[in-house]
Amino acid sequence: MNPLKILFTLSQGIIMPLSGILAQTGETVSATQPSSDPAAVPVSEVVQPPLEEAAGCWISCLWRDRLEIGVRTSRTKLQKEAAETNFVGSINELKLQREGGGLSLPDDLVVSYKLFPYIGIGYAYDRLRVAANSHYPPDDYTTDGDFVLAGPVLSVYVRIPNPTPLTPYAGIGRAFYSAHFEPAAYWAKGYDTDLAYQIFGPEILNNKVRHMYVDNAIGTDYHVGLAIRIWDGFCVDLRYQSDKVQTEARFDAHVKETVLYSHGPFTVPFDHSSTSLGITYAF
Repeated sequence: MNPLKILFTLSQGIIMPLSGILAQTGETVSATQPSSDPAAVPVSEVVQPPLEEAAGCWISCLWRDRLEIGVRTSRTKLQKEAAETNFVGSINELKLQREGGGLSLPDDLVVSYKLFPYIGIGYAYDRLRVAANSHYPPDDYTTDGDFVLAGPVLSVYVRIPNPTPLTPYAGIGRAFYSAHFEPAAYWAKGYDTDLAYQIFGPEILNNKVRHMYVDNAIGTDYHVGLAIRIWDGFCVDLRYQSDKVQTEARFDAHVKETVLYSHGPFTVPFDHSSTSLGITYAF
């Protein structure tokens, strides 16, 4: 017999059965060991948090230990109440309507949001009602009406967190005031005093009408304060702020469509400072 045929016959009888055994062994090992390929893991076996839980965690991270809401009450004082030359027309005195009588009930909402451990942004609402007086001693004292300014204050602040309950802070911001003038009835009808208006009535001057026009204003706010932690999440807030704001005013008088006179513009300062006491809650 040819030796090559004998060798080929032996290989067919030994190698082929051995390869079959090795193949079966490989299948057994792959079936008993987990695959390292992530794509081979069935999707149904991947553990994922519920969608609602993930969304709730994301929203919570936006405000937890960042958002503070509170109320405060302030005692405010104008920095310039009297003028050597009149502010507007005969008006030579500005008198804040709520002053000197101590703190009022809390009525100002304040909101702050901590962007970083040391830096945050704040929102507040400022309002002023200032009497426009003509004061000429000894007896000439009249009020022509009230200047009214109100608007939001947006600020950026820096605070110094520390292990103690006391957290000092300071900030700067911009105040956006909407301004108008609410005239006294006698002044709007062209009288010089309220007594003359009461005696002669509103129509004696042939429907003469006076108007005061006040421009809106943008002011600058500077403030420093101290937050005192008194309980979990609650702080007492002591604050001092100074606001620089001025506006322009003009007035005229007319009878129907005929303008009798027009004066202005006049620069009216409403710079003021405030001392406030408040309470805040950090979520």
